Amino acid sequence: MLPESKVLSFLDEKYGFSLRFLEGQKLIHDLAIIHDVKKEGFSFFRELVLSGLHLISYLKMGEGFGLFIDSEDPYFRFKLEANEHGTMRTLLFPEDFCRFPEGINGVVRLSKISKNNPKPYTSIIELKNERAKDIANQILKESYQVQGKIVLSDKSDQSFYLTKLPRKNINKQIEDLSLDEFWNEHGDEIVNILDEGLIDSTRIKNKMSDLGFTFLHDKTVEFKCPCSREQMLLGITSLVHNHTVDEIFEEKNEIETRCDYCKTYYIIEKKEILKELKVK
Repeated sequence: MLPESKVLSFLDEKYGFSLRFLEGQKLIHDLAIIHDVKKEGFSFFRELVLSGLHLISYLKMGEGFGLFIDSEDPYFRFKLEANEHGTMRTLLFPEDFCRFPEGINGVVRLSKISKNNPKPYTSIIELKNERAKDIANQILKESYQVQGKIVLSDKSDQSFYLTKLPRKNINKQIEDLSLDEFWNEHGDEIVNILDEGLIDSTRIKNKMSDLGFTFLHDKTVEFKCPCSREQMLLGITSLVHNHTVDEIFEEKNEIETRCDYCKTYYIIEKKEILKELKVK
């Protein structure tokens, strides 16, 4: 049985870098069971999840983010929602998407949500023939304006996010290397750890320690959908603004609905909708 997926955070005090290691093998395993995306389409889905989840790094207490890709060429819709606790949900539509496009053309929206601020911060970036694994890096560069690099393993469901820390946050005596310089010297060593596919956190920590990284903390990352029957009931009730109840139910006494994220089915009865409308 696979252990829970985690993001393990490390610090390189010598050169002034932080590294967040996503051990995502159970998470990707669970998504493969939930979603019916096949073959190359799931490999594509995997890349979007393993790269996009690193945006959790910039969430404070009570915050969450939504990453939405609207691609027109090829046509697909991708959604990834996560919060600072490490719970997430995601989908790729259409469900029979079975391609691994070399380039994506469309837009990506990043919405950052806080319980203290009802109006989310939203950033929109145009995608021009962008590779899946580079989209999160583009967001880091244009929306967060940080020196960072997200790298995915080709051999395991793992990735890491390496970022240069501002000098004001680190020891002034560090050896000052740029992100590219550090990567040229140490990148292959870190990728080798990814490619080993280690699932035991202690072994990952030991390997990173051998490279000079100090372990700071970890966070469990898991798929968890907050959908409920009540939400589905409200959603169908809202359709009455554009359709009659009879049109929605097509002369049936009940209809079956499904959550796009977790694929849970709900049976909604016609009399429930009529009761909700009467209350309103």
